[in-house]
Amino acid sequence: MGCGSSSENDRNATNLGDPNNNYRDEDAEAATAAFATRQGLGSRVTANVWCKDLKKMDKLSKSDPFVVIKWKTDSDETWREIGRTEIISNDQNPNFTAQFSLTYLFEEVQGVRLEVYDVDTAFKTNDATNVDLGRQDFQGFAETTMAEVLGSSGQTSTLPLMKNTGRAGQAVVSIRMDEVEHQHDLVTLKLRALNVDKKDLTSSDPYLKIARVLETGEQTYIFKTEVQSRTLNPVWREIQGTVQQLANGDLLRPLRVECWDYDRAGGHDFIGGCSASIADMQRWSTASDDASRGPALVNPKKEAKSASYKDSGRLVVDLCTITERPSFLDYIAGGTEISFTMAIDYTASNGTPADPRSLHYVDPAGTVLNDYARAMSGIGRVLEFYDTDKKFPVIGFGGKLGPDLPANHAFAVNFQEDAPEVEGMAGVLQAYYQSLRRVQLSGPTLFQAIINQAAQIANSTKHRNSVGQKYHVLCIMTDGIINDMDATVSAIVDAADAPLSIVIVGVGQGDFTAMDHLDGDRQRLTSPFTGKVASRDMVQFVPFRDFNGFGSAAQHALAKHVLAEIPGQFISYMQSNGIDPANKRPPGSIVTGGGGVGPAMVPPMPPQAAGYGAGGGAANDLPPAYTEY
Repeated sequence: MGCGSSSENDRNATNLGDPNNNYRDEDAEAATAAFATRQGLGSRVTANVWCKDLKKMDKLSKSDPFVVIKWKTDSDETWREIGRTEIISNDQNPNFTAQFSLTYLFEEVQGVRLEVYDVDTAFKTNDATNVDLGRQDFQGFAETTMAEVLGSSGQTSTLPLMKNTGRAGQAVVSIRMDEVEHQHDLVTLKLRALNVDKKDLTSSDPYLKIARVLETGEQTYIFKTEVQSRTLNPVWREIQGTVQQLANGDLLRPLRVECWDYDRAGGHDFIGGCSASIADMQRWSTASDDASRGPALVNPKKEAKSASYKDSGRLVVDLCTITERPSFLDYIAGGTEISFTMAIDYTASNGTPADPRSLHYVDPAGTVLNDYARAMSGIGRVLEFYDTDKKFPVIGFGGKLGPDLPANHAFAVNFQEDAPEVEGMAGVLQAYYQSLRRVQLSGPTLFQAIINQAAQIANSTKHRNSVGQKYHVLCIMTDGIINDMDATVSAIVDAADAPLSIVIVGVGQGDFTAMDHLDGDRQRLTSPFTGKVASRDMVQFVPFRDFNGFGSAAQHALAKHVLAEIPGQFISYMQSNGIDPANKRPPGSIVTGGGGVGPAMVPPMPPQAAGYGAGGGAANDLPPAYTEY
């Protein structure tokens, strides 16, 4: 248990930097903000593969196949091997037992490649780890994405094996992905401390920082409490987060809890710290007395200086409960569909499309996308995997559809008002570029009409269960200041009751200050007309210029950032409306201690190539065929 001293500046315990261990409190502040918005709701999934009708590659026997699984993201186009199945002898329809663990992220396109080989060299074991691929017979490959597999019936995709010359006979390879259960269950903590050290003249101003301990021994901060003023027995507000957020899905993963004293002048003082897992805190919370309801807070510097040093206070866990909570993937597996609508700003401030300086510039050679097209393609490429029919409405606003007509603030970009949908992201970009030949850029910039239209469509698809339920994402691309801010705020407040999220992307170098007001991460929006408070946060804003430094990967980085909150907003809507996923998993108890994996316990993560997995166990604690990435 390590600790150190540090300094920070404001009342909310921000900008804390630790010169001894380089752990910055900016990290804790950012992590707490992400925690509150349910960002980072990645899911651990396990994958199994099998093949059928493989080609007989050996003269005197059937094939001896194994599969190599590879993985890549949009931000890293390199296929990286993450594991191999075992070798199965003399079998053209192998069903491999090897299991792989991957991390699914909604906001990224995560490619999966399966390469099937027939062993053509002598082998003594079924372990394919060190087999030289260059000396084996290549049966073929198949490529898909995690989103496609997880969105398929039974979370299973069966794919034809391919070679560079075309299909490899009748052979197919199948992959099934299953989400690790209970990682998104909700943890509720009530923490306090007793008799912490005095760091001021007569008292202290304590707050807690919580960090997750990584396999490397390093720490990553995940939460920071408020400051409790002038007390040696602080009681902090209730903390809520998922098992995944707190402990990467592992009830036994160590967490580090540090108690600090806030100092208005800076130079905040470390009081003491301890290590605890969620399982530990569950056990402590059931104790009958304070002395048994948590560990001592220890300051190693004080401990090293004095043999009589005992502790710097005691952490008390008054409550640690885990409530079963369905995940985003539970709903997707149950048939819920994500429907995507694009809205594009056609106001004159964007500049005429013939001008290279215009945000709507149309490259005569057709080889360079403008910023609107780049941003749309990055976001749309992720969302289209969750839309079954791949048909997306594309709406324009702020443009004139004829020289003598007024500006239209909600028109079909394909000019078919009764059928504004286009086919896939290719259709979105085609309709957008074609519209620039006809639409006269005008103004002003008004959002109310498109938000009301999106909310009306979303409300028309409401169901009391997830079968047939659609959740809608409205993506608004705009270059500047909103001219109907009050009306927009009121429209968003009303739309918060619909199955809808709104993503706003600022394009260009305009003043987007007012847009931050619409992003309700810090405070729920209130209608200036009715006083109604939004039922939830469902808006995310980001300026595209923040990602210019990513070069050709800018649109992928934008999508990763701007879509990270969608699963949390989705869950918030479903749970607040009492909508459970179809085929809801049966309720089960949560195991509070012990090392076994029970039916309701989050299993420890499997080992990585380095020998340790997300659960922190040694590699030989798990079957050698279990690979994690």
